[in-house]
Amino acid sequence: METLAEYVQRIMNEKELKAGGVAKRSKGGIGDSHVTNIANGTTTNLTVETIKALALGLGVDPVEIFRAAIGADPDLTLATILRVFEKLNHPNVSKLFLRIDRMNSKQIKALVEAAEKIK
Repeated sequence: METLAEYVQRIMNEKELKAGGVAKRSKGGIGDSHVTNIANGTTTNLTVETIKALALGLGVDPVEIFRAAIGADPDLTLATILRVFEKLNHPNVSKLFLRIDRMNSKQIKALVEAAEKIK
């Protein structure tokens, strides 16, 4: 799985973009130093606004940025997510979703790693 930094670097290389070009294409949504920090892995916890601006600057779907940011499997599709939701029929599921919504990417990654250990 690609990290967020690797993903951003790959897209920038494929599209022959520099940080300043990404910033310009984002129409002021993200600065070139912020793009550089994301691409070199210094910045890893992005806001929704930053994800949208970075996606605009890179010319990609914001969902792809989000997937890279949380370390999601590239094979994860909306259909898979919907199948899982259909199986969830427990009163505490909504509480779980609210907690996950408040987590940062490191916390979500730790949660997923813990869940993978459950047999």
